Amino acid sequence: MKTTLRMVPAGIMALLIIANGWSWAATAQPPAPDTSDNKFHIVPTPKKITWLEGQVDLLVDNEPCAVIVVGKSKQCRIAAEEINKHVQRLTRNSLPISNDAPENRGLTNVNLILVGGPEENELTRKICVEKQIEVSKNQPGAQGYVIRSERDAGGKDIVLLAGSDSVGTLYAGITFVQMLERDGDGLTVSRAAIDDWPDFKNRLVSEFTAWRSVAQGLVGKDELYSYIDHCLKYKINLLHGSTYFHARKKFLTPPGPDYKKLVEYAAERGIGFLMDQHTNVGFDDERNDPDLAPDKVVWCQGFAFSWARDDLLKKQAEAIASVMKENNFQWVWLHPVDRENELWERRGHADKQMYKDNERWKASAKVYNLFYNAIRKENPEAHIVFIYMPYTPPDVFQLVRVWPTNLFTGLFSLRAEILQDILLQRRQGGDLLASQILFIDCHDPLCGRIRLEC
Repeated sequence: MKTTLRMVPAGIMALLIIANGWSWAATAQPPAPDTSDNKFHIVPTPKKITWLEGQVDLLVDNEPCAVIVVGKSKQCRIAAEEINKHVQRLTRNSLPISNDAPENRGLTNVNLILVGGPEENELTRKICVEKQIEVSKNQPGAQGYVIRSERDAGGKDIVLLAGSDSVGTLYAGITFVQMLERDGDGLTVSRAAIDDWPDFKNRLVSEFTAWRSVAQGLVGKDELYSYIDHCLKYKINLLHGSTYFHARKKFLTPPGPDYKKLVEYAAERGIGFLMDQHTNVGFDDERNDPDLAPDKVVWCQGFAFSWARDDLLKKQAEAIASVMKENNFQWVWLHPVDRENELWERRGHADKQMYKDNERWKASAKVYNLFYNAIRKENPEAHIVFIYMPYTPPDVFQLVRVWPTNLFTGLFSLRAEILQDILLQRRQGGDLLASQILFIDCHDPLCGRIRLEC
């Protein structure tokens, strides 16, 4: 999928900035596909498009002449529902949806839209074998899909919407709806061969503050689900949800929507929520705690930080793990001290005894691994992203002066010390350690302020 947006609805501003690759070595942006064949302005632009001769009739005289045959996954059914939403907008009618061959339900001489890959839909498997269409876990790959227009021996049209996985199948349906054309009292879709797969495994909207807007009465709860549907339209699969809670009170703010229900709805559409938290050991209402005295911890923006207090770090990590499990959050973004060099020079006595001035990387590695183990214990499938300071190139030069060792040596050492599936994300300047995420920043009642990410 080409990472550009053709258009967005009124009220939403979008900025696209491309992050580097999954590994910590910077990678070039993948080459964009040729858009000259994208006559329907499909967003994102598929990697390969070949338009074939003719159209497939879906409705004639406003009556259905095609049946959607869905596979066994939930995403197949959602894809069919998305297709019918668009059909209804265009024609005020809909296409029949079946779980098996139409002839088993008395439907004959109808065109078929087969939704689901070979592992999801038995009819798709048979057509792929007969027509020698290659669709598998590795071809075109995770979240990838193919669309094929074929004809059977009797001249009946068969359209395959087949993914390498269930999310790929869903994306095939999302592409398909952009190809529909009204033709008088009929509805058609151009015959085509399309292959598509994403350049970026995760494509993130930052920041999704919709539930905050619900709590403030700016939007209704139903609009949260509409916004998720909108993200699906552009094949966005990760939302940065601004959620905060007190580690000991486990109080999520802002209150409002049913987090678990919302997260489940998004997950069915291949969309995850990235909740943001801190690697702190104390909160503003605990300033009188002797363990959080200014000479023992670093205070910043109402949070207390320490690299040496494993007991307090573990308590915070376990609280985060518990809230994630309770609400089915599968992504968490953990932020350190939000200042240059993480205010390392102001660290507490215990931190100075445990770590030398040039060992912030070692302290960070310990904290990362501690949080990782606690969160993964309760959430085995969780994705854990740590923010590593500094943010900007000027900070990098400052960091080189602050650290006696070379910056790059410190970053290499950090990577070597942390568990390999921990993701490190930095922004606003060339990344050395980056998760592969495409950020789309929005500004509307559902989506907070604009913030540049890369």
